[in-house]
Amino acid sequence: MARNSFFQFKQFIIRQDRCAMKVCTDACIFGAWLSLGEAQNVLDIGSGTGLLTLMLAQRFPKAKVTGIELDAPAFEQSVQNVENSPYNKQIELLQGDIRQYEPGKLYESIISNPPFYQASLRSPSAQKNAAHHAETLHFEDLLYAVARLLKPEGELHLLLPWDESHVFIKMAETKGFILKQSLTINNHIEKKPFRRIMCFQRATESDNGLKESDLVIYSSHGQGYTSEFEALLGPFYLKL
Repeated sequence: MARNSFFQFKQFIIRQDRCAMKVCTDACIFGAWLSLGEAQNVLDIGSGTGLLTLMLAQRFPKAKVTGIELDAPAFEQSVQNVENSPYNKQIELLQGDIRQYEPGKLYESIISNPPFYQASLRSPSAQKNAAHHAETLHFEDLLYAVARLLKPEGELHLLLPWDESHVFIKMAETKGFILKQSLTINNHIEKKPFRRIMCFQRATESDNGLKESDLVIYSSHGQGYTSEFEALLGPFYLKL
């Protein structure tokens, strides 16, 4: 997906020239695929441009979505994106560190597309490093925040690279969370998975096992998107 200064969706525009984390295909899949059920209060940790808060507000009109973002330029731009959308009354945006966040309530659903690279080459840009690498929010910090802010029966929805997802699953299990649902994302059917969307809940005696599925973005014949991808992103992409 091109890194333009803005991205036009069917119902809203994401301006992103001040954000290190740009609109990307896997984040759009995340926002279009995850389910909130009957959740009334949803928290987006590391809300960036506001993309996921807007996608969820469009899909779940009864949900109140709160986004918290540490980076000041990204937060300021997300405020602009939300204020200029049809969903500004449904979304609350906050600037701050999730590790110090004290909302005085618990959430039925928490979502996050977090800084995910635990060990890899850094960019010369400090803002990009903070957005993509676990420098300001390690997996343990994220799990601690979720354990503190999620209702006992609540769900955590997460988007991670394929390799890092296995690291997070093991770490989550040590904190009492188990993987309930998983979507594996491939660019092409012949290629290795590159992203994974996961839904976690606290472990209980009535666990019903793991539901797994997969999504291929591009047709193996090189003729554009797969029909599954088009059906999923149809409500958002102008070209679908």
